Amino acid sequence: AIIDTSGKLLDLVETSVYLSLNKHKSSFTTTNLPDMLVETEVNQSLWDTSVKPESEIRYDEADGKTINMASLNRLIETLTSVDNYDPKFLHTFITTYQSFTTPYKLFEKLLERYNVPSSVDEKVKNNIRLRVSVVLKYWVSKQFTDLDEDMISKVYDFVDNTLKNDGYDDLANMLKKEITTKISERTNIRNAMFAPPQQLKCLANRTLFDIFMTAKESDIAEQLT
Repeated sequence: AIIDTSGKLLDLVETSVYLSLNKHKSSFTTTNLPDMLVETEVNQSLWDTSVKPESEIRYDEADGKTINMASLNRLIETLTSVDNYDPKFLHTFITTYQSFTTPYKLFEKLLERYNVPSSVDEKVKNNIRLRVSVVLKYWVSKQFTDLDEDMISKVYDFVDNTLKNDGYDDLANMLKKEITTKISERTNIRNAMFAPPQQLKCLANRTLFDIFMTAKESDIAEQLT
């Protein structure tokens, strides 16, 4: 148990360093972290009302805005906030999240955030779902290599069977177009990487010496590799 807890503390410190929006490290140490930062939150719902949000996030004491450390749930909540859109935080999170979680867990948490409880105001619910869609589009656009075939299938399923069924056709079309574009780009790159080299054609009445002397350097190089 001691080893497990120590591992979580190390992960947390690493996370706080990566997610700091300034260039300095967190001033907090492992001795004054709140309990929530050393417990497993795998099954803890993002919408769990028994948890106080303020107990799961710490801000820099100097400006009160920069996040020094937080639970994954609070990071997702901040990422999809309807009151404070921060493109710098979005970029920082998407490019560093794999230092403390996985693409599958991130997608699971985004879906959890999307599934807003019925008790939440309808306007707020729609805004949260819009923010989730924006994060997904940015993720697909900037870090598509994070998604394997299974993950792509899951995102497609969300677009076709959740967004569209909930009436967000524009959001669904936007996401689907982005995914389709990225898949096409990935396919083109793979085809270019594994395309067989062009074969030199031997013309009648020409010696190998003649062919060698008139061939392009690139063609000769391809035949030698």
